[in-house]
Amino acid sequence: MPDELTIPALPSCEEKTISFGHTDSVRSVAFSPDGKLALSGSDDNTLRLWDVDSGRCIRVLEGHSARVWSVAFNSAGNLALSGSDDNTLRLWDVDSGRCIRVLEGHSADVLSVAFNSAGNLALSGSDDNTLRLWDVDSGRCIRVLEGHSAGVHSVAFNSAGNLALSGSDDNTLRLWDVDSGRCIRVFEGHSAGVYSVAFNSAGNLALSGSNDHTLRLWDVDSGRCIRVLEGHSSRVLSVAFNSAGNLALSGSADNTLRLWDVDSGRCIRVLEGHSDSVFSVAFNSAGNLALSGAFNGVGRVWDLSDIAAEAGPTDVTPASTLIPDQVQYTNAKVLLVGDTGVGKSGLAERLIHGRFVPTKSSHARKAYVLGTETMTAPGDVSLHRETVLWDLAGQPAYRLVHQLSMDEAVIACVLFDCRNERNPFEGAAYWSQVLDQARSNTKLKKILVASRVDVGGLPASRERIDAFVRENKFDRFISTSAYTGEGCEELLQAIRHGIAWDLLPTITTSSTLAGIRDYVARLKSERDGSADPAVATEPEISKEIGSPITDLLTIEALREGFASYFGQEISLDEFMSHLQRLEATDALDLLIFSSTGEDSRAETMVLLDPTRIDAYASALLVAAKDEPDGPGHILESRVREGRFKLDLEERIANQQSERHLLWFVIESMLARDLALRERIKGEDYVVFPSQCTAEFGFPGAASFGVAFGFAGAIRGIYATLIAQLAHYEQFKKREFFQDAASYSPEQGGRCLIRLRDLGHGQAELEVSFESETPAPVRQGFLEFVGDHLESKSTPGSVTRRHAYHCVNKDCRNPFEDRVVKARLDARKKNLLCPICEKKTTLVDLLAQPTAAGQSVAARIGLDAKAGRQRMTAGLVIKAKEAEGKFDIFLSHNSRDKTAVEKIAMRLLKVGIRPWLDKWSLAPGDTVSDALEQAIKTIPCAALCFGPSDIGKWHIMEIRAYMEKWAGGSSRMIPVILPGVKDTPELPIFVRETLWVDMRDWENDQTDGFYRLVCGILGKAPGNSPKRFNVRDVADLQGGSWF
Repeated sequence: MPDELTIPALPSCEEKTISFGHTDSVRSVAFSPDGKLALSGSDDNTLRLWDVDSGRCIRVLEGHSARVWSVAFNSAGNLALSGSDDNTLRLWDVDSGRCIRVLEGHSADVLSVAFNSAGNLALSGSDDNTLRLWDVDSGRCIRVLEGHSAGVHSVAFNSAGNLALSGSDDNTLRLWDVDSGRCIRVFEGHSAGVYSVAFNSAGNLALSGSNDHTLRLWDVDSGRCIRVLEGHSSRVLSVAFNSAGNLALSGSADNTLRLWDVDSGRCIRVLEGHSDSVFSVAFNSAGNLALSGAFNGVGRVWDLSDIAAEAGPTDVTPASTLIPDQVQYTNAKVLLVGDTGVGKSGLAERLIHGRFVPTKSSHARKAYVLGTETMTAPGDVSLHRETVLWDLAGQPAYRLVHQLSMDEAVIACVLFDCRNERNPFEGAAYWSQVLDQARSNTKLKKILVASRVDVGGLPASRERIDAFVRENKFDRFISTSAYTGEGCEELLQAIRHGIAWDLLPTITTSSTLAGIRDYVARLKSERDGSADPAVATEPEISKEIGSPITDLLTIEALREGFASYFGQEISLDEFMSHLQRLEATDALDLLIFSSTGEDSRAETMVLLDPTRIDAYASALLVAAKDEPDGPGHILESRVREGRFKLDLEERIANQQSERHLLWFVIESMLARDLALRERIKGEDYVVFPSQCTAEFGFPGAASFGVAFGFAGAIRGIYATLIAQLAHYEQFKKREFFQDAASYSPEQGGRCLIRLRDLGHGQAELEVSFESETPAPVRQGFLEFVGDHLESKSTPGSVTRRHAYHCVNKDCRNPFEDRVVKARLDARKKNLLCPICEKKTTLVDLLAQPTAAGQSVAARIGLDAKAGRQRMTAGLVIKAKEAEGKFDIFLSHNSRDKTAVEKIAMRLLKVGIRPWLDKWSLAPGDTVSDALEQAIKTIPCAALCFGPSDIGKWHIMEIRAYMEKWAGGSSRMIPVILPGVKDTPELPIFVRETLWVDMRDWENDQTDGFYRLVCGILGKAPGNSPKRFNVRDVADLQGGSWF
């Protein structure tokens, strides 16, 4: 690894170098409070302390037995803290370099550490999904903070020390009260894992950096996202505020740092010079220096004196090549929802185009631009505002899919049909509950809308309507007719005046990204015929891309069209990166189809209308529900071939493109816990548990259980719950019925679930158990169900009550809850049935679960995640088999095949398909021809070197890939296999590439497998834990699976 740290200055200081000294990648850097010292933590298991002015390494701190993820100084500068892959924290005396204390308790890698300002407390975040608060003097763990559902990458204290912040792979930040350990607030908005978090010195703002390539600025008190900062073309790995709080710094896997003005959101400098991912950044206390460390072991100190002295971004010379062109915009999302047939599409046409157009019921969600304006924001910054209207189909079968499109809305218009005089508000009550559960950056305003009042007037008195508005917390009521136009202008004005623009996040982005966004928006508009006639004089984009606009276009066609239409050339890699960023936002609907293991390619397809996916997914749910005898499943081959009912206008005409899309639809529904993949009687089926209509076979309620009341998106909550429970490995059998499910543990008994939809967005879920069901399974099952409902339902809506029935199967008399409570309070051991006089054993199922019960609940959660990943990986591999695709060629000596097969099996589990002669050659194949074809078509090779000598075929394969590598048409990854004692003497040209050490990969003590996958994907490992899964591979690859 490089052993120098370069110190460039802006704009004209001479460079200085100081000895760095680590023998492996550096993961974290920190300044001492006085700015005179710096600390680094490395993959070589050590920390190094060095003098900033001279660059001299003062001391090496040794003691960790694995890589060091994170380092921090206390406010006095006499103590340092480190977190490591060895699951520990270490407290160090800075002056002597002595390890004062080892803090143990985490069960996985310690990814982040921080001191509070007083220096008496320390905080750590771990890959075990928890934070731990430590007393520095004693080393005692004071508190474990739980709530994240994935690894905690970053932690920080505010300056007062009363609040803590954490960022996680679950895409969220959490704000914690330090004294109580209570989670005060969850910050949602990132579309991928959060790698870094920071407080400003005042404690009123928080900053986060994410795998979605963005930074977000948050208001701590409200949890509101104030700004989204775009510009990086890869993961944002580290963020920091300066001490004044007016500047922010970010480091990214795109090898750059960016300096941001906090008030305006503008990027005021791009700091270039690193040749690898920048994983750690820091300011000194004076704010005139910044420190950065890159994955390749190179660190840099940046002199920011000229910038720190400036009054603001407008004083910085705009002609500087280091200041990118930028634009700012804000989007407001408005929903149009209601049951099928209430007239949403007709009303949307009236609102958008001011005319009445007869429409029929649709499966899809449609997005329309309702209005745009450009204004000048403070600091003379041009700000573009856009209002987008989303029309969501309301058929019951489609609700599961369309509920996923409701997040981040600011206004929702809930329609009810005036033709329903008996119960006009039934559907509106349901949608109101669903909207109350939707995630939004601001308070969602709901408008109750009566549609089609021209048909028969209002179906209820004004008093009844006003009461419904108050009870369901609507902002107002408006009656409309799309046919006559009545009330439509009033509704338009209510939408326009109801948008609190100042509370919506302002997005800062590059001019290039904004141009691509505008280009794709115009392309989509021309494709669906919704272009504004006022701009019809502009050149048609279809002429620029050289062909008619269809649903699926190649990236190359889009790139060439953009270059021609805007007169701006852009590289394929940059264009792909920008498209991926657009895909991550729902402001512009598009989907990139990319296969794991492939770089960005010109022929990769882009779907301009992802609402087609909604239509296909919804049609699949209907098809599964309509299967004879109601099993709720459908043959996977039928799905792949599109053999199910769907209106012709909703289908993609090209069959190959349709098959491509259907692979994605299945994977998407598996990932969302709406489906399972099972082998039944020798054939693969896609199972939709919530769509089962079988009524016979469910045993009914068992003798004792718990009834949960809840409100919200009932069908979605139930569907995901029963799918997740089905993955638990200790269930030997699971059966699905209409609104019910049965799970049989290995140890005996059954766990039963039955859903009762009470209407108006309310439901009851009864969970009961046969007497043979072990107590820990009962407790864990209830704990998991309760946690699921609490996290998915309307806040405060979840209730619990005892649900006991007579043990006599011929009686099954239900016991009142007050009777059960009274018997429990009297410490009685049974209930006496007043009808058959049988005794039913009494157990307090609402009591706190034991440690064994909590362990079962945790195991169910882990198995749900693992099962989902296993099914997804299986589907991905099957898709690649269907297309004849391989991701990696495993070149090896046949005597090392056992070791190579183990690696191949692990690759399959994360959705990467390896070519292995033993698996890929059929009897009668000519080996040389098969090898030639494989080497010619597979873009990447792992050249595996084991204890055995290099064999004849092995040498030929190495030479063939070296030739391809020299021509730039393939990647080759030297891999050192288990059993090799000393690093082997690699062939001379192979030494030119970074090799992967997998000698100890099976015991999970090294990151060899992780590095291998990154090599296959052509990605730098960056600042991520080594343990990952099939979805993480998709995230690394940067797009969707297919």
